[in-house]
Amino acid sequence: MGKLASPFLFSDMTGTDTNLNLPGSFLEGLHKSRWYQPGVSVLCACSGGVDSTVLAHLLAGDESLQLGILHINHGMRGSAADEDAAFVAALAESLHCRSHFENAHIPSVAAAGKLSLEEAGHRVRRQLYHQIKENGGYDVVVTGHTADDQVELLLLNLYSGTGIKGLAGMSTSTGWLQHPLLDYRKVDLSAYARSRQINHVEDATNKELNFRRNQVRHQLMPILNEKDRAMDKLTLEIVRSAKSLKTLLDDSIYVLDNEHLKRISKSKLSFVLPEGTLYFSAVLKEFFDNAFIAVSTSEQGLSRRHFNDIEKLIHSGEPGSSLDLPANVVVARDRRHLVFYQRGSLDWEPADLSIPVSYETKLFTLTAQIAALPRNIQDLKRPEVAWIPAETAGFNVAKCVSGDQMHPIGTPRLSSAADLMSAAGVAPHLRPYFPIVSVNGAAVWIPGVCADQQIEIDPAWVAINKRLVRLQIEYKEEIFE
Repeated sequence: MGKLASPFLFSDMTGTDTNLNLPGSFLEGLHKSRWYQPGVSVLCACSGGVDSTVLAHLLAGDESLQLGILHINHGMRGSAADEDAAFVAALAESLHCRSHFENAHIPSVAAAGKLSLEEAGHRVRRQLYHQIKENGGYDVVVTGHTADDQVELLLLNLYSGTGIKGLAGMSTSTGWLQHPLLDYRKVDLSAYARSRQINHVEDATNKELNFRRNQVRHQLMPILNEKDRAMDKLTLEIVRSAKSLKTLLDDSIYVLDNEHLKRISKSKLSFVLPEGTLYFSAVLKEFFDNAFIAVSTSEQGLSRRHFNDIEKLIHSGEPGSSLDLPANVVVARDRRHLVFYQRGSLDWEPADLSIPVSYETKLFTLTAQIAALPRNIQDLKRPEVAWIPAETAGFNVAKCVSGDQMHPIGTPRLSSAADLMSAAGVAPHLRPYFPIVSVNGAAVWIPGVCADQQIEIDPAWVAINKRLVRLQIEYKEEIFE
């Protein structure tokens, strides 16, 4: 979105007639936005607080757009939240626009995903924004984030340890999600609301100091801004400079993505470890932030502590080592790769299968059918194919566990499944999910690795075109290091 021509940025006004210019400056900036066109359908996220309520009024002043209002109950404030919803319903009615009301329970989402309440709230809101946008036929979603929120976000990012992306803060325009008030301060919006007698609600949780954002807002910012709001000005200058630097870094990230990153699935990314000296850490931080966000669907990147842990994993971690990240994400290292994946995204249930069958999991597809032995003896040695007696009624496929053993064809002794997978180069993070096939309780095949001598093919069977059960596995990703 284009920059809004706000005459109030960094002002110390507490409300004067000058605030009457706000609608004009806002609409001027709005009409310069790339996404704006007459008739555009806009969904305004509205809590009922002063920022989002003023935003709804400003948007309603543009008769050429179609306005809708979305209110989300976070399931944390009981009857007070119901009162907020009632206020927003009355607001939508007074502005003659559509309204949407959604209920969520953020504490449950936070507990399930091992997230903070703030991060869980961010994630749920973004999901609901997109869902209502799509279902309601809206073109964009807008929020009431202000310059004050930008300052607070930068300080929070600095506290947790951030890269260039964190210093750049929020972008005014991010595709379907827009933040048209980022150039305005809350004091100016509050003054405008008073001058126009625009009512709004107050969320009591915004004053509770057990939330870090509120600690920044009510304890840190007053100290930093004791003189002429100097911290606000300095912080926003840092944001502007960081945005310019981020543009340059994005070019480096693009190269890194194309040379070293492979998207395996929606919940898994693989990064080829570069040889020699690693990239400048700011580039690597941004790259790992992007990988984490892509896999976790989080809105935020990694903390400095987690980034440092990943660097240690790269430099000194042994193949097979891993570490846990927030949002149920795991990063694992093998000999040549660093893999980001969602915990549970590879899991599957053991099964007793009859013949014929096609059994599909998140990791592989296993098929079984009666077939004649091929004439080419080399086809019998393919590790992704095994043959078992035609009279077999069924077989079992389960995950390899400690204690599983086999006597591979052409070897003199029993070997553990773990040793066989390691020798074959199966990626360490896949080994807990790797299949093993058993017939009548005996392990006969580790698909893609080796078969047991119990099911070794007699070459004489080929000549007589003997029919057996043909098992074949197809993995959905590269299984070897």
